[in-house]
Amino acid sequence: MAEEMDIFADELVLELLDDAATKAANSSRSTWTGRLTLSLKYLQWVNSHPVEVSKDEFRKLESDKSMEATFAIDIQELRPNLDFTWSRRLMLFSKNWYDHWQSSVMEYYEIEPDASLKTKERQAALNKDVARKTFALNGKYVTIADLDELKPKDPDRPFSVPSLVEVYDSQTACFDAYEKRFGTRPVGGAASVVKEAPDGFDSYEEFESIVKDLRDSGMANREIAKEIDVKIIEVVNVK
Repeated sequence: MAEEMDIFADELVLELLDDAATKAANSSRSTWTGRLTLSLKYLQWVNSHPVEVSKDEFRKLESDKSMEATFAIDIQELRPNLDFTWSRRLMLFSKNWYDHWQSSVMEYYEIEPDASLKTKERQAALNKDVARKTFALNGKYVTIADLDELKPKDPDRPFSVPSLVEVYDSQTACFDAYEKRFGTRPVGGAASVVKEAPDGFDSYEEFESIVKDLRDSGMANREIAKEIDVKIIEVVNVK
């Protein structure tokens, strides 16, 4: 039975990799290139709502907890005419993490499950290796693709999930790759941009304050955008 479970686990990993590769190949995906900033939140789930807690508090919890990573790329360093920072949030070891992010990291770094370990130990070791490599990317220049989640609850509104495409040794290597792809070389350094308020707001500061207040009340970015009738990217850009 143990051998059968091990074989099943291996096949499951391979299926996840195949599904993600097929999805990536068939998708008209958007890619984002630049210096990556990674941050991590520790969450406790209270009445089905996430509440941020400290790392020490998180360690004491035995259940109803999760970790959320935020991936952010400063687009303006390479494209100063664009006034936003690309960002995506992703729960560690969630279905979307396994479907796209973990499988892409495994493919890029050619990580294979350790066949000498039993099923649970093998998955735990694999998760640890991928998480370690993920957070080692903080501050590095990368290209990340936006992929639709594989089985969204709402097929018409799938969430975008990050998938690793390339890691660059330096800013120069990143700029070289960008120039090769787009035919122009980035000038480097973020432009100084005056932020304009969305329609219906007297100032950007007013808009920013309202978004932060609604976030503090527990509303998600999509709900806020609908509530105040603005594009979701305008809400996401409020830090």
